[in-house]
Amino acid sequence: MYLTFGNAEIRWVEGHYRGYYELQLTYTEATALYYGYPDIKTRNSNEYLSAVFTVQAGANCVQRPVAGGTVGFGSIKSGTSKNKTLA
Repeated sequence: MYLTFGNAEIRWVEGHYRGYYELQLTYTEATALYYGYPDIKTRNSNEYLSAVFTVQAGANCVQRPVAGGTVGFGSIKSGTSKNKTLA
């Protein structure tokens, strides 16, 4: 959580779980969904949707509040995390 408060550029950080982004593109927006895994040592399907980021067509930044103001895990600046993790 300290990375978001110590750096003006970082809006969200999730440094514990590993995962992947799924990118969805339309004519009006680009949406990135971040899915994380609590355990990557074994084969499993325990993925969870941790955060959603949207960029509107013609905009040059992620829509504010970032991730709609709520993330599943990690630390978000100006928002809430459903499950606090140190990042």
